[in-house]
Amino acid sequence: MCWWVWMRLLRSCYRWFLAHVPGGPVRGPVVGLVALFAINAALAFAPWSTATRVLVGVLPLLAAGLALVAYRVNSGVLERHRTLLAHYADVIYDELQPLVHIVAWEERATLAANGDAETEVTVTATPAADGVRVLRLRFQAGWDQPEAQRSLVKAVVRGVLVDELPGARFAVSTSWREDGRFDLAVHFQEPIPAGSEVRVVVTLFWPGKCAPLMRFGEPDAFAYRFAGSVPHVSLALRLPRGVDVFYDALGFDRGDPGFVLESVRSPADRTEVVFSATDLQPDRRVGVRLDVV
Repeated sequence: MCWWVWMRLLRSCYRWFLAHVPGGPVRGPVVGLVALFAINAALAFAPWSTATRVLVGVLPLLAAGLALVAYRVNSGVLERHRTLLAHYADVIYDELQPLVHIVAWEERATLAANGDAETEVTVTATPAADGVRVLRLRFQAGWDQPEAQRSLVKAVVRGVLVDELPGARFAVSTSWREDGRFDLAVHFQEPIPAGSEVRVVVTLFWPGKCAPLMRFGEPDAFAYRFAGSVPHVSLALRLPRGVDVFYDALGFDRGDPGFVLESVRSPADRTEVVFSATDLQPDRRVGVRLDVV
């Protein structure tokens, strides 16, 4: 079969492939990789000299290198934009405090043996001013994670409907602070009137968040501190099957009114440490400290 017949066949296959590749951040690398394979396959049947084949084979690699450089530059610009967005969100929040009152924070986290954490947080909030379009939430791991691991954190935010069912996803923007805090801004489709109540469910997949606790046996703190008073805060930490822990109160004494700290064992042989607080005062750091047995 002539080489130009192979070229036409490869071109047809490539077009079919493009029509079936989904969009998203992985489309470019996948398409580029397939294109390189197609070019190498075509070179195998091309009636060219060895030098020409080498030259044509090197050109796609150079193009891929330039594309990688451009991707790095664009990633840096995007990160700067995220940092600026987080900065001006802070300015707005600081100038208009309290912009949003947190009424309730209910968190459930499932820890894996390798330190990964899957967390679901139901946040009930009341805007203190008309026209609020953004709800800013902050999360943090108990250790200084490498940047490569931070980039793997995924967040999905949905509204809670009247019948307690989850609604459609909200648009979110994220940024990382130098101290390791993870800022999550929830953008509402419509402005929220003052005095109304909004409920959102934040689902976080955080690889390696509890790695020091689960993999290296180091104590870890799960603590809260809010800028304003919060009527209700609760946390349930579900440990892997067969894992036991010691735990201490953080920022309060056991038996203090308004605080609950206990552990329960499920029928599936999983320990769950439960913490709750009522009428939590501003800037008070409270929570629980775990130590794997």
